[in-house]
Amino acid sequence: MFYPGTDTNPYTGIFNPAFEDAYDRLTGNETCCKFFGPGAVDTLQRARWSFQALGRPIKLANGGYSSVGASTFPEGLGAVFINSQGPFINPTHTLVLAPGRPFVDLSGGMSDVDARALIILHELGHLTGMFGPDTGKFAYYNKFFTGLVRTNCFQ
Repeated sequence: MFYPGTDTNPYTGIFNPAFEDAYDRLTGNETCCKFFGPGAVDTLQRARWSFQALGRPIKLANGGYSSVGASTFPEGLGAVFINSQGPFINPTHTLVLAPGRPFVDLSGGMSDVDARALIILHELGHLTGMFGPDTGKFAYYNKFFTGLVRTNCFQ
C-alpha cells in the first residue's frame, strides 16, 4: 500500500489507519467492492496522496457550514490533496456556533478513522471517474456522492 511520505510525515499516524480502513472496506465488503467496480483497489493504491492547506470550515449564508475534505486531480495525475485544515485532520471541528451549541460534527457521528476512510473512498470515486465535479456550481453533489459511499461501504 502507498502511504504519503515516511514516518517523519506528521500526518502518517492518522492517514495510515484510515487508508487501511478504506482498503479493507474495498476488499472485504462485497457491496463496496461492487459499487466501485473492477480496478478500484489498484486505483486506490496507485494514487498519490498528500496534504495541503485548502482552507478552514466556513459558515454558509444558510447558517450551515462547509469544509473541503480533499481535492482530487484524476486526469493523468491520480493526485489527491487532503486538506490539512479540514475534517480529515479533525473530523469533529470545534466551531463556535452559539451559546449551548459549541461544535459541528463534520464526521456525521462516525469514528475518526471511519470518517477519514469515508473521505478517502469519496476521493476514490473521483479518481475512478464515477463521480464528476462536486465543487463550485456542482457543490450540491458533494453530499450526494458522500452519501453513496457511506451507504455502499459503511452499512
